[in-house]
Amino acid sequence: MRSLRTRITLHTAKFLLALAVVLFASAGALRYWDAWVYLGLQLVTMTATNAYLLKRDPALLERRLALEEGEKEKVQKVVMGLFRLFGLAMLVVAGLDHRFGWSAVPPALVAAASAVFVAGTVVIFLVFRENTHTSSIIEVSSEQKVVSTGPLAK
Repeated sequence: MRSLRTRITLHTAKFLLALAVVLFASAGALRYWDAWVYLGLQLVTMTATNAYLLKRDPALLERRLALEEGEKEKVQKVVMGLFRLFGLAMLVVAGLDHRFGWSAVPPALVAAASAVFVAGTVVIFLVFRENTHTSSIIEVSSEQKVVSTGPLAK
């Protein structure tokens, strides 16, 4: 059995590779600095979050890796499927936009969007830190408690 560190590293690498393939294949080029910035931000934020969870909450990281089985409710399966489909479409359209020059996004706007991305990732990290039972799947476990601190405070 592989260690948790190895499994999360492989999972992160596969995820980033999939993002890169979709972005650069649809762009038709590797000279696509916006995509490199996005991939770099994903790498840094995922690595930092994973490193924290490996040290402070490996059980949460283990549960997040186990989520591959996904939702049990049909409606939630449909919602998550649509979420993934639209996420993929967003990356393809971004790559096609680069390839065909449909728009010209100023570097300052890319920087602002990157800052918003990092801020959103920080909020997600704070939720992970505050609630060890954080999950994208709606479920309740017997040892779970109501969390009313951190970003989840009223």
